Amino acid sequence: MLQKPRDYDTAASYDSDFERLPVGGYVVEIKKMEETVTPKTNTVMIVVSFDIAEGAYKDYFAKQYKRDKSREVTSGREAKWRGTYNVFPYTNDGLTNPSFKGLLTCIEKSNYGFRIEWPLNLEVFKGKKLGLLFREEEYEGYDGTIKTSIKACATRTVDCINNEEYNVPAKKTLNKIVSSASSGAPNGQSVYTSQEYTPVTVEDDDLPF
Repeated sequence: MLQKPRDYDTAASYDSDFERLPVGGYVVEIKKMEETVTPKTNTVMIVVSFDIAEGAYKDYFAKQYKRDKSREVTSGREAKWRGTYNVFPYTNDGLTNPSFKGLLTCIEKSNYGFRIEWPLNLEVFKGKKLGLLFREEEYEGYDGTIKTSIKACATRTVDCINNEEYNVPAKKTLNKIVSSASSGAPNGQSVYTSQEYTPVTVEDDDLPF
């Protein structure tokens, strides 16, 4: 018979719950960029699908997707790729949205020799590197309770992320932006480490790209 380990009662437990991505900055790889429209206002929007490309959380969203895919039958919920960043290319008067230009500028600066050419072919962005900042955001659940999630909220260059030249984004509440998160680093820079999350090699067979 199997004997009980000496530290079983106090040992860490890894169950089926997926570890939340810490807020901060990450280098990502673009898996797909596509043009779509919002369902309510029919406004043009660019959806950037990505995954973490470096560090302890590499392939985070691929692993998450494969977990959800394996649960589709029992959960009754279709697996969706959760690593996305949405941006509107145009302002209300049809001019350039600064956030959209910031996205393209950060991609150019993060990929040596890559240049934006117009009209924009979104397929050329696949495989390109980019820096993204993630923050905690509140949302209202189906039961009316306030829940939180971690979402990409701003673009940066890869060098900016690797050199930690950014501030941890403030939490977004349903009412207003509250004070910035404390990072424990100088000038509000982010320090994020994990001794629990183990990077894994993810096969591409079951991924949506």
